[in-house]
Amino acid sequence: MRGGTHKTIYGIENFHRWIVKLDKKLKDAQKPIKEYLEEYFLRKTAERFWAEKGPSGKWAPLKKSTQAIRTSLGYPPAHPILKRSGRLMLSVTRPSAITIRGNEGILASNVDYAAFQQNLVGIKPARPFLYFVKNDLEALGDTFVNWVQNKISETI
Repeated sequence: MRGGTHKTIYGIENFHRWIVKLDKKLKDAQKPIKEYLEEYFLRKTAERFWAEKGPSGKWAPLKKSTQAIRTSLGYPPAHPILKRSGRLMLSVTRPSAITIRGNEGILASNVDYAAFQQNLVGIKPARPFLYFVKNDLEALGDTFVNWVQNKISETI
């Protein structure tokens, strides 16, 4: 076990009691995982909007015609991309954007045009903002391992 915390458990009865105690603590994993998902992925999604970055790098720049439309509507011409009203970004950076069902976590937008921005549609380039990269999954795994180790330490 990391951190040097260990305990010698003598006797099968004592070991069994320790396992039952640990099992009760581990059954509550969904709440800390959901809290972590909310904090980490919502923050990462907001960072991706501000950086205008997808899993493959920077989003494609806006076309000159799109920039002219934005200017005529009173918005800056080229940046920020996907943040005219802020509605799309807010839809995926609030805790209500995350749903956990059993072992499945879903981060989604309820904005009708989100899928068009997320995916390549027609001649418009994709500007993905909902995605996982290897570092995200490693961070989630590390957090879960740390949580389990803390629960083990609490039972010792």
